[in-house]
Amino acid sequence: MTSFLARKPAAIALAIVVALLSLSGLALGDESKTAFQEGMKLLATGDYDGACAAFEKSDAAKPSLAARYQLGRCNESRGRFGTAHRYFLIVAAMAEEAGDADRAKTARQRAREVEPKAGQLAIIVPQDRQVEGLTVTCDGIEVPKENWGKAVPMDAGKHTIELSAPGYETQTLEAETAGPGKPVLVEAPALVASGTGGAPAPTGATPPPPPPGDEGPEMVRRSAGAFWTGVGLTAAGGLAGVGGIYLWVAGEGSELENKAGAIGLWILGGAMLGVGLPLMIVFGQKVPAGPDGEPMDEDEVPAQPAAGTVTLQPLVGPTGAGLQLTF
Repeated sequence: MTSFLARKPAAIALAIVVALLSLSGLALGDESKTAFQEGMKLLATGDYDGACAAFEKSDAAKPSLAARYQLGRCNESRGRFGTAHRYFLIVAAMAEEAGDADRAKTARQRAREVEPKAGQLAIIVPQDRQVEGLTVTCDGIEVPKENWGKAVPMDAGKHTIELSAPGYETQTLEAETAGPGKPVLVEAPALVASGTGGAPAPTGATPPPPPPGDEGPEMVRRSAGAFWTGVGLTAAGGLAGVGGIYLWVAGEGSELENKAGAIGLWILGGAMLGVGLPLMIVFGQKVPAGPDGEPMDEDEVPAQPAAGTVTLQPLVGPTGAGLQLTF
């Protein structure tokens, strides 16, 4: 036996390491299971803070889809809707990767249900401030570049935003949500090169104009269908008015018939204009799009004027008068 131990020290050491790792894995699994069960008990009694702490402990010991789903539930119950939304989306992505379509569908449905209850932050990073290696975090969690400028569901209250990049000083700012479904726009400051004493980093040549969407959240019309219907009615009303003038002045047939036809066209044209112009003005306004790409409801739109507003302006000149439409 002694000679065998002397000849096989490496094999014995490997066996000991494997045994220790197995025991460690079992211990972590037991710790995760115990914490998860404790979280379920606390969740059932309404101790949502304690339940979230237990599920976090369970997930830290052994990451699991079940623990993260319950983290979504308990955070929703204690009013942290942005955190709940994030966990439900994480669970949906994990379930899809695992091929569990039913659980992924359930998690995405829960995310959709909780989203309107959360506040929203849109962190705007202009193109000329997107230096190489830039990282944006909110409360310590990285914000993916594809989400820059998008309204993202967040918990109610204040949030700490941090911007960092190699060779630049880290910039920190705070932002506070404005209420359920109401986006708050936060523009990232320009980073300062390290060792410049606070002077902004040189930008070199003037950068090209940023593409649409880099200066803020995506803008969409309140209702594209209603807007273009208004455009069509307005155009048709104008043509009817012109046709009435022609019929009154140079139309063929009796004068009485011409006048009656012209008046009829003017009445029809006026009705079309009366419907078409309000449709264009009301539904042609552009508002921020939500995460799903659809226009936000009227009570969700920020108080500041939205870009791309439809305006109707009278024009008076020496040779005539008219209306100018801008959209």
